[in-house]
Order: sequence, then structure tokens, then C-alpha cells
Amino acid sequence: MIFFAHLISVISEITDRKLVAAMNVTNQVETLPFQANVKTRRIIKQGGAAAKPRLYDLGNYMRPEDWRRLPPAIQKRFGAHEDPPQTDYYGNMEIVRRSFLGFCLAHLSRPLGAPVPPFAGKNVPTIVRLYETPAKDGIVWERRYAFSNNRATTIKSIKLYTDTEGLLEWVGGGLGMYLDVFEQDQKLHFVSQSYFWRKGPITIPLPAWLSPGRTHVIHTDEGNGWFRFTMSIIHPLFGELYFQDGLFKDEE
Repeated sequence: MIFFAHLISVISEITDRKLVAAMNVTNQVETLPFQANVKTRRIIKQGGAAAKPRLYDLGNYMRPEDWRRLPPAIQKRFGAHEDPPQTDYYGNMEIVRRSFLGFCLAHLSRPLGAPVPPFAGKNVPTIVRLYETPAKDGIVWERRYAFSNNRATTIKSIKLYTDTEGLLEWVGGGLGMYLDVFEQDQKLHFVSQSYFWRKGPITIPLPAWLSPGRTHVIHTDEGNGWFRFTMSIIHPLFGELYFQDGLFKDEE
């Protein structure tokens, strides 16, 4: 059995959010290549009479009273759009940590598309880029981390807005999860309910012990275009595998 190394427990204190804005995030990260399909992105921006845009309204997957309690800024980010979302969020991951087992799994999952970064760090300049999938059935969340020592890492996942299975998230290699989305304390929560592996028409549910663990993402509006992203992945047997927390700003 693999035991944990000591978890990195020191979380940096950011007393002034403007310190994040002062960091040269754009210069450090924007020059790094993204995996986004530039041609597809251009078509999305131009639109077209023949292509009816999907709205990707997260409110359709929540109770109406929950949706109404969310701050207007969160409703704007995740509500209905006249065009598919096409956005860059610039920010700073104040803490990125993983256990020893999480480090091993991150490297082993590279054939699946590296759904989590294998590195840890503090105050990691990060860009989150959103764009529609070429199949026009979901939104790609592409995250670019500029770790120290030139260890730039790009990971991505896809949120699928389905009529029959609810909100799904694909992390690569056929691995996906069913998501529950809800409001609590005026924050938007995404929580994995179960995992599955899918290839064509075949879907195999994964037991909790064989999955990466319970994924919980919290989106907190901080005002003035700022929001906080917090993610944890906790395995039922091995405890916390991954944790990230950072502050980001809407694209202007």
C-alpha cells in the first residue's frame, strides 16, 4: 500500500488582492502555447447564420431558487449566452498542492491527457481559457500553469451540457464524472457524484475506491470582476490527493 508523504500545509496569505493584479501574469503566461484550435475559435467569434449557437445555461441544471441566490456576476459567467463562451481568465493560483499518491497518479494519467498537474507550488501564474468543443456539445476548460523552473503545464477538461444525463465532465481517456451543481452561501459548487469510463456505446461505472475521489470545485465571487476558484479531490481511502486555490479576474 502506498502511504502519503507529508502534505504541504503552509498556505500563503494574500492580504491585498491587488497584489495579484500587480503580478506580471500576462507576460509570464500569455506567450505559452495553448491547445485551443485557433481556427475553431475564429469561427465561434464570427458566428454564422447557419450555425445556431448553444446557450450552455447552467441554470437549467439547478433549482431555480438556488440559481436566483447566486451573485449576478456568477449568473453572468455561467448563465445563458447569445454566443458560446469564449473567455480568458487571468489570475494566480495561491496554492497548488498534491499528496505523494496524487503526484504518482498525475504522472500515470498523462496518457489520459493529464487531467491534473503533477507539480506543486505557491503563487503560480495561471490562465483559464474557455471555448466551445469542435463538436459543439460542451465547453472546454483549458488551464495553463506557469510553475517555476519553466515547468509550464497545460491541462483541460470538458463540461458537457446534456439533456438526458445532466451535467457531465470529461477528463480524458474515456474517464468522466456526473456532476451535481448547487448554490450554498452564495457560492457555486460543483461536486462529482460518481465516475465512469465510456467508449462508444459502452459505459462502465467505477467504484469509489477505483476513482480519483470526490471532486469539489467552489466558485466564489469576490466583486469588481474578481472570483476565487477552489478545488479539492479527496479519495475515500487515501484522503486528500489534490488541492488548489486561486484568485482570477474576468477578461476585460
